[in-house]
Order: sequence, then structure tokens, then C-alpha cells
Amino acid sequence: MANRKLSKSFLSISAHSTTTSEAASFPKENVVDRTSPQRHWRSTVTSETRLVINLGAIQTDLTCYLDDVNFTSFKYQQSANGTTWFDVDPLDPIKTVENDSMHGVYRSSENITLTGGNKDFLGIFIPSQSTTDGANYFRIGTFVIPTNIV
Repeated sequence: MANRKLSKSFLSISAHSTTTSEAASFPKENVVDRTSPQRHWRSTVTSETRLVINLGAIQTDLTCYLDDVNFTSFKYQQSANGTTWFDVDPLDPIKTVENDSMHGVYRSSENITLTGGNKDFLGIFIPSQSTTDGANYFRIGTFVIPTNIV
């Protein structure tokens, strides 16, 4: 796990939609709720899934953190309308989630650049895969985009 970066402020974002059903007790709003990080978002499947984040405005350079997930690979995608998607990094689209052995959770930290104009939606695309905990759903504990990083 890389060195930690600190921030007290975060980009105001909202979870917009998912491409699969979500578990009723674990809705998409949970993933961006920093007041209770133990409340997760869950899909209802382990097949191809996308969680859509509305960035609220056009963004370019972002540092994104995924915490307490139960999958090992994903990719960030960008969209102007929330329906047509392009890989953020077409040369290296698949990101690997690392196990933080000190805390016993899987997490990811990525610096990404959104290119090509009006992109104010970010997709967290999770390809079909086995989960790290044997569950029959994907889970994301928290997703944040810190600002004013130290």
C-alpha cells in the first residue's frame, strides 16, 4: 500500500445510478456517505457492474479512493451524459485493488485525468469476477475524491 495522503475536504459528489440492481438495504447513496463508512453499496450480482458517480461539474485531475471493496480489479470510465462510456486510461484500463493487510480490507488509490471535454460522470466499472470474500455480490464501502491534498 502506498503512503497515505491527507485531506479534510472532499469533492461534493453523488451516486447517480448503477447498471445492475442494487441491494435495497445497501443503496448507491451509501458509497459517497462519509458520515457512516460502515454502510456499503452492494450490487445483487457478480457479473459486469457499473456504479455511476455524478461529479457535479466538469472535472479533469482527480485522486480517487475506493475503500473496503470485495473485488480485485476494476476500471474507471468517463462520460458526458452518464450513458456513453470511455475508459479513463485506454492504454492501461484495468486497475488492481490491493489488500491492506494492516486493516484487512481491499482498497485502491488512483490519480486519474479525465480528458476530451465535458466529462462530469465517472463510472466505476467492475468486470465479472469472483469476490475476495466469496459473496454473491460486489461491495464498495466508501468512494471519495479528496481536494487540497497534503
